Amino acid sequence: MSRRDWSSRDMRHRSDDQHNSPPPRHHHEPSEAQGYDYGMGSGRSSSRSEAQGHGRDRYFETSAPRDIYGLDRYSDDRGSRGRGYGQGPRDHNLLHQSDRRDRHGGPMRDDGGRDFRSGYGDRHPSSRDGPGNRGGGRYGEGGGRFGEGGGRFGGRGGRGGRGRVAMGPARLGPDVPAALGTAGRPGKAIHLAAPDDARQQLAHDAAGFGQMQEGWEVPTQRSRPASSRPVRVMTNHFRTLCSLREAHHYDVSISNCKADGSEEKDDEPKLMPAAICRQVMYALAEQQGWNAAHNWAFDGRKNIYTSSLFLPQYEEKLPVEVTDEESGKQKKYMVTTKWAATVPFGPLMDFVRGGGSSMEIPQDGIQALDVVLRHSTIMSAVSDRRCMPLARAIFYSEVDGRKNTPSLGGGAEIWFGYQQSLRPAEGSLMLNIDLAAAAFVSAQPALDFVYQAAGADARMPGTFHGQQQRKASKAITGIKVYTNHLGSKRSHKVKGLSEQGAEGEFFEQDGRTVSVAEYFGTKYGRLRYPGAVCLNVGSSRRPRLIPVELATVCEGQRKQKLDGPQTAKMVQESARGPTDQQQLISDFRMKLSMLQNDPTCHAFKVKPAETPTVVDGHVLEAPGLEYAQGREEHPRQGAWNLQGKQFKEAAAFGPYAIAAFGNEHHLANQLQDFMCGRLGMLDALHKLGFKEEAGWEGCMAPDRMPPVVWHDPSQRHPGETIEMAVQACKHCYKMQGTEKPCLIFVLLETNAAELYKEVKRATDSYQGIPSQCFVADKAGIAGRPKQGNARAQYCANLAMKINAKLGGRNWSLLRQCEIPSIASEPFMVLGADVSHPTGFSNSEPSIAAVVGSMDAGIAQYAAQVALQPHRLEVIQDMRTMVKKLVVHFAERLKVRFGRTVWPVRVIVYRDGVSEGQFHEVLKKEVPQIAAAFREIMEQDRPEVDRMKAMPALTFIVVQKRHHTRLYPTDSHNVDSPQSGNVQPGTVVDTTITAPHYFNWFMTSHAGIAMRGRGTTTRPAHYTVLVDSSKLSMQDLQNFTYGLCYLFCRATRAVSVPAPVYYAHLAAFRARAHTTYGDSSASESSVDGQSVTVEHAEVGDALRQKMYYI
Repeated sequence: MSRRDWSSRDMRHRSDDQHNSPPPRHHHEPSEAQGYDYGMGSGRSSSRSEAQGHGRDRYFETSAPRDIYGLDRYSDDRGSRGRGYGQGPRDHNLLHQSDRRDRHGGPMRDDGGRDFRSGYGDRHPSSRDGPGNRGGGRYGEGGGRFGEGGGRFGGRGGRGGRGRVAMGPARLGPDVPAALGTAGRPGKAIHLAAPDDARQQLAHDAAGFGQMQEGWEVPTQRSRPASSRPVRVMTNHFRTLCSLREAHHYDVSISNCKADGSEEKDDEPKLMPAAICRQVMYALAEQQGWNAAHNWAFDGRKNIYTSSLFLPQYEEKLPVEVTDEESGKQKKYMVTTKWAATVPFGPLMDFVRGGGSSMEIPQDGIQALDVVLRHSTIMSAVSDRRCMPLARAIFYSEVDGRKNTPSLGGGAEIWFGYQQSLRPAEGSLMLNIDLAAAAFVSAQPALDFVYQAAGADARMPGTFHGQQQRKASKAITGIKVYTNHLGSKRSHKVKGLSEQGAEGEFFEQDGRTVSVAEYFGTKYGRLRYPGAVCLNVGSSRRPRLIPVELATVCEGQRKQKLDGPQTAKMVQESARGPTDQQQLISDFRMKLSMLQNDPTCHAFKVKPAETPTVVDGHVLEAPGLEYAQGREEHPRQGAWNLQGKQFKEAAAFGPYAIAAFGNEHHLANQLQDFMCGRLGMLDALHKLGFKEEAGWEGCMAPDRMPPVVWHDPSQRHPGETIEMAVQACKHCYKMQGTEKPCLIFVLLETNAAELYKEVKRATDSYQGIPSQCFVADKAGIAGRPKQGNARAQYCANLAMKINAKLGGRNWSLLRQCEIPSIASEPFMVLGADVSHPTGFSNSEPSIAAVVGSMDAGIAQYAAQVALQPHRLEVIQDMRTMVKKLVVHFAERLKVRFGRTVWPVRVIVYRDGVSEGQFHEVLKKEVPQIAAAFREIMEQDRPEVDRMKAMPALTFIVVQKRHHTRLYPTDSHNVDSPQSGNVQPGTVVDTTITAPHYFNWFMTSHAGIAMRGRGTTTRPAHYTVLVDSSKLSMQDLQNFTYGLCYLFCRATRAVSVPAPVYYAHLAAFRARAHTTYGDSSASESSVDGQSVTVEHAEVGDALRQKMYYI
């Protein structure tokens, strides 16, 4: 049965008389029979309707009453707004974290008062009916720039509604000043619990969700598809044997010793840096004679494994001395070893052969053998600065005696190496080896490093001014340098720079004032650059200054953060095609060959194979696609184009606004031509099927283009420019009342991240209008102009995003490519991801995002986002997020079928979860999904057995951050001669896959070239944790592959299913709405503590839209 027959099924529904009566509609709002409101809140109904052939699988937008199922309302009960920009802000509800929760573990609400803003963001709450802030505040009711009376646009301030305090996972609240970019405090304060506290609360909540639905257990591997084309592929996995029965695990702690040799006692012992740990254990092994037997392995931090009990089983303290790099003197340490456990390898070998528990991977055995295989290389780094272990990877500044460190600019360079990890597979252990690259600080004179970072000329060094000083100090702080002026090599960690040159910095010596230049000139010879700055290797209170010309940056230091150009260069230099990658792995093969003769591996009876494993796979057939008028497209090698096609369902287009952030004098004419000229933006919209919305005919005509509002940074904030563009559009098209533009075009002169965030806060949060940004040089407005097909292609790419944002559908799968076992009944696809802060932040929040399909064509996805504590991977509030998405889904189907319809089947694609977190996700996230549906069913049909009414659930973890690679074994199985990768649709579900689990690797996309250099495609790894639908492997693989062709932003198959990408984009956009870090509005934090951040939420009109595309 196809999805067009859903309405004839006996679906789960409840009669309309069970709903609360909806509030009266505004006279402009369409009735359900009028169909979808293409104007994005403009109030004018579309001329199209279901009867006019929107398509058999189109769900229409609805204005049905919200929260009819008793869901949390944290946005719908705000104060109403007056007319005009000066109407005053809506009620801004301050959100906090608390331990008080309702009986389902969800957030509770408290009543709140009005919250007006005075000045630049000071909160002045009042009682519910009180006067608020009526003074001269920027956003106050009277006298302010946008307030009542003397405001720029007039209007009366809105009345505040009921507020609430979120208890539990932080909910996101709107903030008008944040959106406008004019407030001193750039968002709504949200308090996030400490990560450890949040994990404990999550475990407590999960226990209250009840048991999982019957049949929601972890499925085992299933029979392979028989209809696909078989293929042989090479992998980067090496079969590994282990015949040792057991190993012995010892805990190791390393502490400093006092001058008398006694151990220093710390209340909270701190883990020593990895380099010191390696150095101390290397010296201890030499001292104790451990290296003679080679029967021990060290993980580089705090664990030792031995193949026999040659160490005592009681706690033993062993003193050791090493040479300190900074002082050059001998330094004493105390090493404490204590037997922890015996690690048997029998359970691990049973597991890979098919025995044991399907969920409990014997991680202790895997960890022990991983340490054994890396031990020799890790310890060699003690004496070889050209080798640097980092996590599971080893990096080298030289390969085969050749320097191979491409420069990234700004004092950074790339080191290449390899990553290795041991993995359980079907029938045996596999050693996975992959190429790796990392950015390091270039070993160079500190003078060159500092002046290059400041953008100054090192050939004429002097003091810095303003921004130069800040940039140089930030770059060099924390970097290790060494000096030789004392006659021996001494290393120092830089704490900052002097404000003056060496000749301008003074200190007292023997009763007289001496400059740094004079002091060093007298003792060590005259300085070449006495005007150059000094390095502070002391502290801010007791600085120790060294002239920068006397220092050299030490080799082997990780570069912690890259700027935009460095990141782009890093990606380009690291790209390797399959052939090049295999060759480089062969170059590192000697490292693997060394393992064949490594005495540590011999002592532990571990032997990896010398040749990579070749496995059987199969290639899935690419799905066919359908455009308007039934035009079919059959992609080849995972790609197709839009030439001569119109979107499957093009959204109706209404009045639009244009805001420009750039130089009007240089860009005005080019922008006009880009929008209205031949092969320009409006031309692209027409060709792809966009039509004017009913009542706004002619709005897409070139002569009806609204005035462009150009941003003046000296006069306005970005949010004010956006507001002026909206007002200019309303004036141009004579829009009435609450009518709004359907879209805001935003020209950005540069790809500035902070400006982009401010623009999106203004459009997404305050305006509640989708926006489309485009960068001047990429659009051909600045720099070299785009001509002909280049501009048409760029505009078509923007049109794909615009159509999705306005509720359209770019293309769909052909009916014959649907999976009957899934599409025959109402189903819903969810994508979930948690975005963690980049870099080395220890306080920024993680952001969880869940998207859910809203139509049978699985093209439109609503999003729910929530902030949660730093680097917490498990989604805290999955229950509430899923519940809201399912209700949105039901509201849309109610318009189509005239009754409430719940999904019969739910398929979840969860991104970003490692194997070690499978059990936690299964126990904490899946029960939340079950709880969400139980609550919905309890409120919808309390008289039925809710357990039987539960939908069938398929929960699939999608992993991209792994190191498995697939290579074609012959030229007939490549995607193209230029790329050399395996063909799109290549699947491997045997040999290298995990035992027990229902899992497979799939390469769904074709390789691309980056500036003439090929790349090696990375397959996605899919693991099914729950499948109560009992879907076949063939159906799940084909359904998943089809989703990779439905990513609305590209005419290419992508590497993971579209909803996974959408969840990632929604989380990324939520981070743009968030302010944190070192701003005065945010509380500072260290890892493990609570933190307060500020966030602006999207407007009501965008909650069910793909604003994040």
